[in-house]
Parts: sequence; C-alpha cells; structure tokens
Amino acid sequence: MPNRYIGRKFIAELEDFKPGSSMHLYSKFKEMPIELPYIRKNVREFIQLIDPLVEDAGNRHPSEVINFLRVALDYDRAITDDDMPSPDDVKIENLNQLQLAASRFDSIQAFIDYTETFQDEAVSDNREGVRLMTIHKAKDWSLISS
Repeated sequence: MPNRYIGRKFIAELEDFKPGSSMHLYSKFKEMPIELPYIRKNVREFIQLIDPLVEDAGNRHPSEVINFLRVALDYDRAITDDDMPSPDDVKIENLNQLQLAASRFDSIQAFIDYTETFQDEAVSDNREGVRLMTIHKAKDWSLISS
C-alpha cells in the first residue's frame, strides 16, 4: 500500500524462482529477471525504498521505521484517500498509536515479539454467527443454494 502492481501471481513466481532455493525472498526479489517493464520499474523503485531499511535494520528504532515508511510511501494519504489527511481520522489515529507503541521498544524484533502476544478477541471461530455479504454475493449465494 499504495499499490505497486506487484500481485499474487508475481509473488508466486518469486517464490518459485530458484537461483538458490535457500535464498531469502527479498534477495530473490532483487535478482529475479522481470519481463514486464512497468513491473520491473515498480520493483526497482520498491527496492530503492526498502534497501536502506534492510541495510540499517539493526540500528533503527521501530518508531523510526514506521515513520520512515509513512513518509516515504505517503501512507497516511493512501489509506485515507484524502489529499490532506486529518489527524482526527481513525486510521491516522491508529497509525499514531502504533508508532507510539513502537517507541517503547529498542528493536524491531522486540516490537514484533510483543505484538505477537496479542490475540484478536473480536475474531470468533463461531460459525453459527451472522453472515454478512454484499448484495452481489447474496445474489450468487442464492443461485448456489437453490
């Protein structure tokens, strides 16, 4: 986000790329030949964005990484679809809270370890609950269940 037009098909091809099967996915990403010029351009731009983070990952504070990505990707504007995102927007507030939480940790790994301790209590395995769907999906569902 924002869209780089690097989709599931490309990711599947990337995972199958075998110059060294034990090679890290990001290394494959950098070395895989790409035929389509627009994807090649998007991949090159993405690598230019991510390389500084990868090279200096151990020395960056987690909140710095989040801020860097927010600014470099113009992420706040991308998630709100506003030219001037409001600080009161719920999505922006969530990002601010994430960045604040990250500032309490000395390393990215410590922050990730902390976030993995949470379980989303709002998500239920109860299959007997209410089913929500679009009208289009409901129309498709009625054809299947007839």
